[in-house]
Amino acid sequence: MSISKFIKRNLSSIQRSKRKKQVLKTVASSDQKNNGIINVYRMDSNNVGDYYCAPHLYFKDLNCEPVDIYDYKSKDKSVADKWIDNINDNALIIGGGGLLNRGSFEKQLKLFETLSLKGKKTVLWGTGHNEKNKSRFGNVQSYNIDVNKFGLVGVRDFGFTEHWVPCVSCMQTVFDKEYTETQEIGLLYHKK
Repeated sequence: MSISKFIKRNLSSIQRSKRKKQVLKTVASSDQKNNGIINVYRMDSNNVGDYYCAPHLYFKDLNCEPVDIYDYKSKDKSVADKWIDNINDNALIIGGGGLLNRGSFEKQLKLFETLSLKGKKTVLWGTGHNEKNKSRFGNVQSYNIDVNKFGLVGVRDFGFTEHWVPCVSCMQTVFDKEYTETQEIGLLYHKK
């Protein structure tokens, strides 16, 4: 790799990091409102587990706008600005999905945790841990955020001290259909 490519790549990384920090700082320092409700989750259409785990998809009475938890780090300034406005102006339903104990979501969740101190209404709905370390499977005992700082909490992880709620994706209509089994065993793969 040439020196100029190396410098360009590292400068781009520094700028991206700075932009993400600025978006989070802007929200943290802003007045908070609860004008409406938004559903913040990982809106990844290439991952059905992420995409279909949002309460707004099953409870039309929520009348929520969906917001991707990753939009804060968008290169498109208008997307990041919309994320800031949505978070600042609305009560938050956070989840579902494996948002807890994941480094890629920790900054956003820590932000949401602190917003309750500023009067933000927050709900963790069907969130859970998504442990990737095989040695820790079945051994996770706590979360990387203080769930007590959220207004309402329902986690999808059975056996924790928080209220258990099943992932709302169990309401997906695909489970109401009858299928003819053609194989005894099937495999599902993650997109990666």
